[in-house]
Amino acid sequence: MSCKYTYNNKEYSYEELLEELGNTKAKEIKNIKSTKEKIHDSLKIMEKIYSRSKNKTLLSNIRQLQNDLNFANDIDLFVSLLNNGNKYLEQVYKRINSIKSLMNELPFYKLDNQTKQDIVHQLNEAMSFIQAFNILNELETISTYQDYKDIDKKVLSDTLYYKREIHKDYVDLTYDIISDWIYDESLESRIVSKDGELGGLLSRESLKEQLKLGVVDINVFEKLLGASISSSDPIQGLVASKVKELLEQARMKDFNTEKTLMYEYSKKSGNKDNPSEFNAPYLRDILSYEEVPVLDEKGKQIIDKDGAPLYEYKYVKRKGIITDFNYDLFYKTKREFFEKIGENPGVFSLFYSDWAKKVAQFFKIHTQIINPEQLIAEKRRNSTPSEFKNWLHSNTAEIENYEYDDTTSYDEMLRNNPNAVITEEFIQENDLPSSYEPSSSFFIFTGEFTSPSEIYRNKEFSKLYKTDSYFKELYDTYKNSNTVLGNSGLLMGMLPQVYKGGLDKLFDAGLSIKEQKNNVINYLDANWGVRSTDNQLGILKLDGSEHKNVPVFYTSLIEPSQVSLDLLQSILLFSKMSNSFNVLSRNEGYISILSDILEGNNGLEARKNATQKVNSVKGLLNKVIPASTNNSNEQLMSFINAVFYGEEEYKSTIKDISLNKISNNIIKYNAIITLSGNLISMFNNSIWGNYSSFNEAMAGLYFTGSNWAKAQGKYTANIPEFFLDLGRTHNQSLITQLIDYFDAIQGEYKNEYGHNVSGNTAKKLFQSDALFFCTNSAEHQIQTISLLAMMDNYKVKLNGEYVPLFEIFYKNDRGILSIKEGAEFTEKDRYNFMNRLHAVNKKLHGNYNKFDRALLQRHWFGKLIIQFRKYIYTSYVRKFGSKHIDVELQDITSGYISGAFSTLFSLLKQSIIEKQGNFISNLKNLDKEDKANFYRTSTDLVFLGALLTLGMLLANAKDDDDDDFLVNHLLLQQRRVKGDLLFFFGTDLYKLLDTPIPAMKSNFLIIDALTQVVSDIFPTNNGEKSWFEHEKYKINSKYHKKGDIKLNYKLKRILPWYHTYQMFVNPELQANVFYKPLGR
Repeated sequence: MSCKYTYNNKEYSYEELLEELGNTKAKEIKNIKSTKEKIHDSLKIMEKIYSRSKNKTLLSNIRQLQNDLNFANDIDLFVSLLNNGNKYLEQVYKRINSIKSLMNELPFYKLDNQTKQDIVHQLNEAMSFIQAFNILNELETISTYQDYKDIDKKVLSDTLYYKREIHKDYVDLTYDIISDWIYDESLESRIVSKDGELGGLLSRESLKEQLKLGVVDINVFEKLLGASISSSDPIQGLVASKVKELLEQARMKDFNTEKTLMYEYSKKSGNKDNPSEFNAPYLRDILSYEEVPVLDEKGKQIIDKDGAPLYEYKYVKRKGIITDFNYDLFYKTKREFFEKIGENPGVFSLFYSDWAKKVAQFFKIHTQIINPEQLIAEKRRNSTPSEFKNWLHSNTAEIENYEYDDTTSYDEMLRNNPNAVITEEFIQENDLPSSYEPSSSFFIFTGEFTSPSEIYRNKEFSKLYKTDSYFKELYDTYKNSNTVLGNSGLLMGMLPQVYKGGLDKLFDAGLSIKEQKNNVINYLDANWGVRSTDNQLGILKLDGSEHKNVPVFYTSLIEPSQVSLDLLQSILLFSKMSNSFNVLSRNEGYISILSDILEGNNGLEARKNATQKVNSVKGLLNKVIPASTNNSNEQLMSFINAVFYGEEEYKSTIKDISLNKISNNIIKYNAIITLSGNLISMFNNSIWGNYSSFNEAMAGLYFTGSNWAKAQGKYTANIPEFFLDLGRTHNQSLITQLIDYFDAIQGEYKNEYGHNVSGNTAKKLFQSDALFFCTNSAEHQIQTISLLAMMDNYKVKLNGEYVPLFEIFYKNDRGILSIKEGAEFTEKDRYNFMNRLHAVNKKLHGNYNKFDRALLQRHWFGKLIIQFRKYIYTSYVRKFGSKHIDVELQDITSGYISGAFSTLFSLLKQSIIEKQGNFISNLKNLDKEDKANFYRTSTDLVFLGALLTLGMLLANAKDDDDDDFLVNHLLLQQRRVKGDLLFFFGTDLYKLLDTPIPAMKSNFLIIDALTQVVSDIFPTNNGEKSWFEHEKYKINSKYHKKGDIKLNYKLKRILPWYHTYQMFVNPELQANVFYKPLGR
């Protein structure tokens, strides 16, 4: 159907317009119609975005504009949109000007936090709102408005003026806001250069300049493999540190919630191995109104004539937690009531009064007002002024007196329920709509101020809540988490949509073949296919880009039979997600502004970087030329998308098969084959990890040799506690709670909630982490040593005296970690200490933390490439990296080998050539970093000499005819540790390039086994074997004997533990590599 255009109340086709009006005017009319449609599409997108927002005032404005457009079918009525747009943009313009005036009087950094958040929130809403009017730029060249009597050129001109001025003011404000957000005063004062000057790059003024022009663009290796928080670009490091600080606030809430719930859970008796049985007293059936497939008699989904699957809305029975009211029944009654009386006929309809009275009567019977004063006080305390105002507007309503009949008049309503009606004084104080007319209307509380009436109260709830402390904590955690999510939350009472674990499915299915078959199908779907819960539904903007939101998980409905009934696991996961959502969403405005700076949106010029390397300790050069690359910006945006918006992987699918899931499964299988029961790897990891921390102790920067020795003793003394905690529902010893408190163990192998909270030790053995016990035990030991050594080195005031950090902690009478009274140790101190601990462990042992995931890991192929190799880049930077500020470490750092040799040449020049003092005295006068680098390198050289000597002694201690098991193991460890020490100088680097994907080996073993199966089926041409006859080995080897069946051996090789066991009992297969270089 061809498009119709209206001109002077008459419809034309475009061809008819051309004929009657000529080319210029016809194009202008077409342009106006196209622009109106684009604005309409833009407003629809904004409505989707802000339907999730708590600001219902903005949503109302958007819908009003949409309504104007819907009625403006005639082009001549386009002016209604312009008039309204002009009005709203003028309001935005005035508000931004008031913000600008406020910041002129008082710098942004001096404002209180609530005012700052308020400004950022309003700026973001303003920029989102005016995006709908960016399309008006297309009309700026129109000149023949005199032909349209209703269109005022000045209206369009004013609208475009407001747009331009808003963009200009926005640009002026952004750099002050972001520089303040990422600025850390304690960090600036801590980082001092060797001549006593501050690091320079971390001041507010310098940060503002660096947001426009970075000190240097990072190289491509750092972009792909580095962690943002350790970046040589200070802006990246500070942004990542700020986001980490926000997530740490959420993690500490998780930590405290988990402590409380675990304490109550440990006191609760019952069959904890069977969640459905254990949690039965807390569950009830609820009715959820859902869109479900329309099925035929055979249970298959019906497809319509166009090939689209059919759906319908029905009530679905689900399990839910018992709540104070049966909310599902209330909403069912409400839905049926409105279906019966129909939609709102509109205030100008003759039927409106009757409709409104029925609605008022319904809410009088089925709802009640809860304590407004308490709720208002709480919201005021936890919200910015604009957030509070928007929330209040969204939860109040103006009611006309005529909407009530004689029995529910204003006077009687006030007498029966005085809390329901808002006083005139309250209306004026909180700036409720100025149209309020006390003589004909009144305001009432709605929304969050109301609850279902007593007819819906659940009688079981009060008893459980009062007598069962575990249920009380569980319910409060669930309710608070769901409330935080607002419109994105669950129907109150519905369980978090967490999939059952494998064992839970196994127990629930029992002996049912059909159920076990479904379990297999669901497993394949979960691990290979793309689920609806894998990705949040994005909203595409007109330019094709995606509007991002802080992700919400566990709310997308899944098959009721697949929902976990393990309340402890699912509610802890739900709470963890909700806490993260809360802190991130409250700071989403800052990220939006930062993204504009990095990408050059909303009138801003995209951030650039310098071409030449700038001294990142001293500051910027006077003259710089922007670089052609933006590696730093790309890495930072990748970090934001991954950590802030939950886009941890780049989407990559073939039809419905997820390449990310395929690579994840390959990696998982390869890890099981390679690491499960791998004692050789455990010993090597432990030796190298302990040497690395000893090397750092010799440097003396973050802990000393004495601290390191005490840490080793303390860890050894606590080994029984570690094993006891393995069999407990949660960590109970002081040292394991400290590990959790400081988040000391970094790595993807670490269990998430649910892996060890809802079953006994036998159930834990089914989890994959149990297969990695050997590797995990080594990681646990070497990373805990860093924690204990740094705690011993860090001194805190306790009742006026300085003591090691460890000594201020104790377990209270509930067995929960606490800080002694009189200890001067703040939350900021804890965060700074934890950051430095993470940085030290990352440098020593590799980047295995999910937060620091490299950009390359977001690609399905990248994960395969760097499996088992995440230590390589951090090791290289530690040894050869350039000098820069490491925000996480809170110090200036550089590669210790390159730094040491540079220092050595400088010392030799100073002592021998320039005759300025002797070598030893000059060494003592070095700054702490240069001195530490010298000691680290010296320790490496001494250790290398010891390793070479040990290798020769062991090789000569072994006779050719001996099968010396112990000597071979020692030789093997000597070889591997020497390889680690000389990785960047020896053959190990060549092996890295020779085998780019570690998982190839284990997958080739599978292919080899499958090939052998095929070979055994078919006969050979020479007649050596017939059909279905096994091939056998013709010679002996260390792994098999002559006459052994090949298939048996090849199948064993792809089983966990078998390969690592063979390597352990036959160490000479690897140790023999050393004999030739040693003349053996």
